[in-house]
Amino acid sequence: MKSAPQTHGDEHYYDADDPAYQDHGHMCHTSQEEHGHTCHISREEQEEEERLLREEQEALQRIVTAYRNYETDALEEVFRWEKNFSRLPPKYRKLVPEQPSKFAAVKVCMRANANFISGMLSNFENSRAPSHLKVVPAGGEGPGDQNVTRPGDVEKVRYVLKNILRDWSEEGAFEREQCYNPLIEELERLLPVDVTSPSTCSPTVMVPGAGLGRLCVEIASRGYSAQRCAEFSAIELFSDHKHKQYSIQLHYANFVSGDT
Repeated sequence: MKSAPQTHGDEHYYDADDPAYQDHGHMCHTSQEEHGHTCHISREEQEEEERLLREEQEALQRIVTAYRNYETDALEEVFRWEKNFSRLPPKYRKLVPEQPSKFAAVKVCMRANANFISGMLSNFENSRAPSHLKVVPAGGEGPGDQNVTRPGDVEKVRYVLKNILRDWSEEGAFEREQCYNPLIEELERLLPVDVTSPSTCSPTVMVPGAGLGRLCVEIASRGYSAQRCAEFSAIELFSDHKHKQYSIQLHYANFVSGDT
């Protein structure tokens, strides 16, 4: 007959020789405080937690690798442009004589983006970094292959750079006006801030999917108490700490305009 666990206060103990104890995976000694009493975690549960932690660390390192390899991966695409351009007959290359200077300008912007990324990651390479975003310094030992970037991760880095350009640069002002102003105007119409009574609590607004936080800042600047929802994308969490960069879009056609 299986014996019941012995109880002392809020803690539960099992007899190590009891088959019921052994059938449940040899309850380990690891415990956590929950609701004021000790809850014992089984070995299987502990192993599952460790597995999830490893996967999270590997995913984080994969993102860091994509950021660090940004310039190398981006230059490969520019080299492809240059190679394709060089294959054109001279009479066609003469139609777009400014194209080589465009390629050079793109490389300058890529170098600036790479410097921005390096500075961004350096914030997470010290002891003050949040534990869930702590980065292994370049050249250090970490999970996963630090020299290989997945194609999907390359696109994610470019996506984040474009979002930074839109949300935190002068060049992105027009797009911000088109995207955010209608939302803010409707908010002010439905939930106006009472500026005549300083003692009145400001309306609280939650901003879901806040991304890099610009909309949240704009709402707060208008007198609201703005709260952004947690951003679950680690690749955006890194960039959320820095918002200034030079950027040029990688996917453009061979326009004749010198400003394109």
